[in-house]
Amino acid sequence: MPAALLAKRLETGLTFAASDNCRIVVNGKRATLADLKVGGTVNIRYRKPNGMLIADRVVMVSIDHAPPTGDAPPKEQHQPPPNLSSDLFLRGIITGVNLQGRTITITGRLGNQAE
Repeated sequence: MPAALLAKRLETGLTFAASDNCRIVVNGKRATLADLKVGGTVNIRYRKPNGMLIADRVVMVSIDHAPPTGDAPPKEQHQPPPNLSSDLFLRGIITGVNLQGRTITITGRLGNQAE
């Protein structure tokens, strides 16, 4: 997908299906889809078989609605690794999580551009 088209789709939102083996990480610990919060910034490693967006790894790197001062865990800086395989990487802000459908929707134009 050309970078310009990806940027346009990110403005309206991209929806990723979580693979059966999708690894989700929040605050440096293994988590579930239910732990992902709308407004959080995530790095997603995904693939596109037959044009479908399938997430294999989701790492929440920050949460806009942080806990009260003093209770907040230290912010961790996660950067997606360089694209050394056929996997793609994208960074965005969560706008929706569908637990029944096992999907994550993100918007924004953050991080690297996947083609």
